[in-house]
Amino acid sequence: MKPIRPADNVDPITPEEFEELMAVVRAPPAEPVLSEAGRWRKEYREAQFRSRIVGVQHDLFGGASVTHYRRHDPQASFERPPIEDIDAKLKRIAGNRAATFGPECADRPAFLSPEERETVIRGAANWLHLGQRVRIVDGPSPVDSAFGGYGFIGREGVVYRLCSPVFAERVYIFLDPVGAERAEKIAFVELRDVEPIAQ
Repeated sequence: MKPIRPADNVDPITPEEFEELMAVVRAPPAEPVLSEAGRWRKEYREAQFRSRIVGVQHDLFGGASVTHYRRHDPQASFERPPIEDIDAKLKRIAGNRAATFGPECADRPAFLSPEERETVIRGAANWLHLGQRVRIVDGPSPVDSAFGGYGFIGREGVVYRLCSPVFAERVYIFLDPVGAERAEKIAFVELRDVEPIAQ
């Protein structure tokens, strides 16, 4: 194999310059500068991860390690809104083109007016902050209740992230694990669907 020689129109670099460039390439990426809220989220997520794991069992003969997870308390009983039968729902929404966004409920408009949106945001101003414990008490009516946020009704968690003014009527909730759940669940829900829990 012939050695690679620099072309005439390329300036060769010295070994010192080469090592300096390679040191920049090999250097680990800089740690992101976290805000106070970002630092709280990182610490809370790590604490929740540690609480889910009992321990790791290493194999004596070089096999794969086994991670043992903690079994959590079952979900607290909560009276859910009645679920409409799918056949009855399909008959009721027949011909309604907007039904793909979720059938409308008599007690819950699908979309809030600007005045209703401001009322919801102002109503949550006293308790809405990071770390506030909340319970999901309502949700949009799904076409199929086995999917979507409807299954989170009755779950508890903490306010994990506040949204920008564009989505100020919504919030991210880090849900408490229940049963044999292993993965974290972060729900994106509307403020009108959650209520604070006294701490």
